[in-house]
Amino acid sequence: MIALYDLLDDFLNSRQEYQRGQELDRFFLNALEKGSVAERPAEKQEEWLRVLFIIGNRHLKLKQYADARACYEQTLQLLEHTALEKSQRSAWQASTYHNLGIVAQEQRQWEQAEQYYQ
Repeated sequence: MIALYDLLDDFLNSRQEYQRGQELDRFFLNALEKGSVAERPAEKQEEWLRVLFIIGNRHLKLKQYADARACYEQTLQLLEHTALEKSQRSAWQASTYHNLGIVAQEQRQWEQAEQYYQ
């Protein structure tokens, strides 16, 4: 399922059709929200995280900072309940905090951005 999402996401990004991308995001979120994240195999958990992360990135591109922050924070919350290996979890956390720093920086929240970057 993630392969199809990636393909469509790449296509829409190449055409800078971010609004249509948000329609795609809603469709895939609805499909992924069925069932508990913790009950899924680690591979499926990572797919869920990846979709949330991409959605956050799209919100960031559209300067929808509150929505981007919400997606990244949800990513961090889900990481607490996943069965991913420690190295994978750390990589996800680092990327997510980095993007939260970008969100804060774009809003000129310098101290908050610095905290996220650290």
